[in-house]
Amino acid sequence: MLKKLRGVVGEKDVLTKKTDLTAYRDSVHLSGPPPSAVVFPKNTAEVSEVLKILSHYGVPVIARGAGTNLCGDTLSQGVTVILEMAKMDRIWEVNILDRYIAVEPGVSNMAVQKALEPHGYFFAPDPASFGVATIGGNIGENAGGMRCVKYGVTTDNVIGLEMVLSDGQVILSHGPVQAGAGYDLTGLMHGSEGTFGVITKAWLKIIKLPEEVKTLVAVFPTLEDAVTTVSQIMGRGMIPSALEIIDHLAIQALEETMPLGYPLDAEAVLLIEVDGFAGTLDGQVQRIVSICNESKASEIRVAKTEKERQTLWLGRREALNCFVSKRPTYAQEDVAVPRTRLPEMLNIIKQIGGKYALVIASVCHAGDGNFHPTIIYDDHDEEETKRAHLGFSEMMEHAIELGGTITGEHGVGIEKLKGMNLLFSREELSFMWRLKLALDPKKILNPGKVIPENISQMPTERTEQISGTLSEDFRRDQYAQELEIAKIGGIHFDQETRKAYSLNDHQPWCVIRPESVEQIATMVRLAHRYDIKIVPWGKGTKVSLGTYGKPYDVIAELSNLNQVIEIDGENLTATVEAGVELNVFQEMLHQKGYMLPVNPLEKGSPTLGGIVAANSTGSLRLKYGTLKNLVLGLEVVTADGKNIHYGGKMIKNVAGYDVRKLFVGSWGTLGIITKITVKIFPLPGKALHRTYVSENYQAFIDFIFSVQQKDLALTSFDLAVHDQKHYVNLGISGQAESVDRQLKMLNELVNKEVALWEEDEDPDYIPGRAFYDKYIPPDGDNKAVLKSSLRFSDLPGWMEKVLRFRHRGKVSLYGDGASGLLYAAFSGDKKDLADFITEMGADFRKSFVFGTHTLEADPGICIWEGNKPKDFAGLRLKEMLDPKKIFSPDRTLGGLAI
Repeated sequence: MLKKLRGVVGEKDVLTKKTDLTAYRDSVHLSGPPPSAVVFPKNTAEVSEVLKILSHYGVPVIARGAGTNLCGDTLSQGVTVILEMAKMDRIWEVNILDRYIAVEPGVSNMAVQKALEPHGYFFAPDPASFGVATIGGNIGENAGGMRCVKYGVTTDNVIGLEMVLSDGQVILSHGPVQAGAGYDLTGLMHGSEGTFGVITKAWLKIIKLPEEVKTLVAVFPTLEDAVTTVSQIMGRGMIPSALEIIDHLAIQALEETMPLGYPLDAEAVLLIEVDGFAGTLDGQVQRIVSICNESKASEIRVAKTEKERQTLWLGRREALNCFVSKRPTYAQEDVAVPRTRLPEMLNIIKQIGGKYALVIASVCHAGDGNFHPTIIYDDHDEEETKRAHLGFSEMMEHAIELGGTITGEHGVGIEKLKGMNLLFSREELSFMWRLKLALDPKKILNPGKVIPENISQMPTERTEQISGTLSEDFRRDQYAQELEIAKIGGIHFDQETRKAYSLNDHQPWCVIRPESVEQIATMVRLAHRYDIKIVPWGKGTKVSLGTYGKPYDVIAELSNLNQVIEIDGENLTATVEAGVELNVFQEMLHQKGYMLPVNPLEKGSPTLGGIVAANSTGSLRLKYGTLKNLVLGLEVVTADGKNIHYGGKMIKNVAGYDVRKLFVGSWGTLGIITKITVKIFPLPGKALHRTYVSENYQAFIDFIFSVQQKDLALTSFDLAVHDQKHYVNLGISGQAESVDRQLKMLNELVNKEVALWEEDEDPDYIPGRAFYDKYIPPDGDNKAVLKSSLRFSDLPGWMEKVLRFRHRGKVSLYGDGASGLLYAAFSGDKKDLADFITEMGADFRKSFVFGTHTLEADPGICIWEGNKPKDFAGLRLKEMLDPKKIFSPDRTLGGLAI
C-alpha cells in the first residue's frame, strides 16, 4: 500500500518515520496515538488516487488542516493514514465582480483575508484560530467566530465545493454559483468533520469591507442586564457585527494582568461593534447607547480612534488568556442556548463551579447564544481532573434542558461523543449514521468521530415489510384496513377529491389529510410495510414541477398541520407546523413588527413546509440568504415512519450532521417535514424598492453592471425582460441613514437611457413581489420554463442567447441578478423549444427544465453540472435513506433524479 501511495504523490510526500509521525498525534490540548503514515497530496487527482488505494485496502484516513480543532477531530485511533492538505494551498481565483474567491483547502483563513484586503473585501468567518486555521478545517468544523451575529457561520459563506468521496469519486457541488439542483452536498459537508469526503476546492463568498466601524463597550451590574441589552438592540432592527460578553472572573483576570480600567465588581462587560457606510453609523450608536442606559449600564465607552477601538477588542481577545495562565491546565467548553436563556445558563455554570470546587470563567458570543465556559485546573491532580470532567458533563446536560446544544462551533470529535446520546434519540443518531454510510460505505473517513460507538457498531435495523410479489390491490386493501384500525382520519377515495391532486396525468389512489405528526408517522410506517408510494402536499404550488417516474398511491395533504406554535420576538425565532400558509404567517409576524425574509415566485399562498422542501426563497436571498440559512430546526417523518428532529432556536449548532441542509430543497423525496423553526427579523426602519426601465439592451446591461460594481448593500436585485423592455428592480432596506445613502449612490448611475420607472415605500416589506406579479407572464402562456444558475459575469451571454428565441416564438426572462438565479419562459413550436433548450443546456451547464406545460422534460435535454443521474452522489443518499422509494418516487427536475 505504501509503495502505491508513494507512486501517486512521490517518495518525499509519504512520511512513515516515528519521529515525523509524532507531530500528528496532537490536537491542541488533546492527544492520541501517532498515525501509521502521513500523505501530502498536491492536487485533486492525487487525492482521488490516494483515496482509491486506501479504500481498496480498507485503511482509515483523516484529512487534516492545521490541527487547531479543539475536540480531537483529527486524532488517530489505531491504524490510520493522515491526509495532510498543507501542499494544497493555492488561491485559484479572486473574482470581485462575481463576489467569490476560489481556494484549495490548505489555504489559511488569514491568507484569504490578505488576498482580499487589497481589493477592499473580506471573508466573514473569523474563528479565534484564523491566523493558522485552514479553509478546509473551517468547513469541516463549520467554524464561527465573533462576526456571526451579522454575517453568519462558515456554511453561510461558502458557495460551492469540489470534494472527493471515499471511493475516489470527484464531486462538484454548486461550484461558483449560488444555487444547485439535488441535495445540498455543500451544506452537508459543513460540520461533518471530514467523515463524508475530502474537500479539494472551495468557492467562498466575499463581502465588501465596511467603510466605517464603530466600537463601544458597556459595563453592567448583572449578566441579565447585559443579555437584555443584546435582545433590545436586535429587537429594534439593529444587527451589530459583534456582540460579545466577558464575565466577572474573566474581567478580574484581565485587570490583574493588563489593566484596561474595567470595574472589578462588574458582573459583565458587553462589547458592541457596528459597521456600514461612512457617515451612517452615528445615529445607530446613539440608539445603542440609549438602550444600554435603559438597561442599567454603569459605564459606556465609545472608541473615538482606531487605537481606542483596538484597546477595547484587546480585552475580549485576551480575557481568557489571562484567566487560563493562572493554573497548569485549562479546558474550554462550547455550548449554545437560545440567546434569552444565557443568564440562566451562566448562573448554572456558577453553581457547577461551586458544586465541584472549580474556577470557571466565560466569554460569550452573546448575539447568537454561544459561549465558552473555561475551567482552569491541575491535570496532575487526579481528583480535580475528575471534577472538571463531571462539571463539563453537567454543562452539556443543562444546555440541552434549556433548549440548547452541546457544541456551537467547536464540533463533536471524540470529546463530545457521549453528549450526542444526551442530545439525540437513537432514531436520530441512526439516521445520521445512514447519511455517513451513503457517502462512505466502507467507513474509512475519520472513523470514530461525530457518531457514538453504540450507534456506529449496531447492526442495520430491519423494518417490517411484506413481500413485493403481492398484488397492488391486495397491498392497498391491507394498507387501508390498517389505517382504519389505527384510526387515521381524513382519508378520501372519491373521484372528485382525487382529481384535484392529479400529477403528470395520474390520479392518486387516495388522499389523506392527517391530523397530527403521530398520524403521519403511522401512515408512513404502514406505507413502508406495504410498499405504498406517497407524495407530500402543501398547497400544491410547486408539487407539479418535474416528473414522477413511477405512479404514486397517496397524497399526504398537510393542511391540518396549521398551527403557529411560537413567535419568540426576544430570540428572533418562530416555530410553525408545516401546513401553515406563508401569507398567514407573514401577516402574523408583521402585526408584531417582524418578518420572515422570503418572497417565493409561485402564485397563491404556499405553505412553510412547501417552500422549505423546495428551498423557494425568492430574491431576498441577496441580503438574508436562502431558507438553508434561515431554517434553524426541523422535525421530519422519515421513510421508516420515525419522527426525527435536528436543530432548534440556536444560530450556531454543530452537534452531529446538519440534517437541516439535507431536507431544505429535498422536494419531498426523503421525508415529510412536519415542524420548522426559522430565524425572523424585525421590520427594517426603512424599506423601499426602485424599478428602472430601459428599451436599450446594452444600456440595461451597462446599468446592472454599474450597480454591481457600486457595492451597495442591496436587499434584492431583480431583473425582467418583457415586451421588448428591460426592467431592474432594486430593494433597499435597513437603518434609514443607510438607505438614504444608497439612494444617493444610485442617483449617480442613472442616465438618459435608463429611467426611474417607479419608487415604492414598502411598509409590509415584501420587496419584489409586486414587481414579479407585474412582469412575469401568466403560467398558462408558457410551454417551458428554464432555470439557470449563473455567475453575474455570465448574465449578458445567457440573456443574449435566451432573447434570440424571439425569432422562433415568445420569450421573457426574469430572476435574481446578483445571485445569478435566472428563469426564461418560452412559448412556441415544441421541436424548436426542445432544440433550443438543448443548446442552452450545452452552453450553460448549470441549467435545467424547471417547469413544462406541453413540453416533456426529456432526461437528455438539459445537463446540470455535467452529472448523469446514474453517478450523481445524491442518489446514494436517496437509496440509503428511502430504499423503497416511498416518497415522491423517481422524481426528477429537468432529467436530474432527486
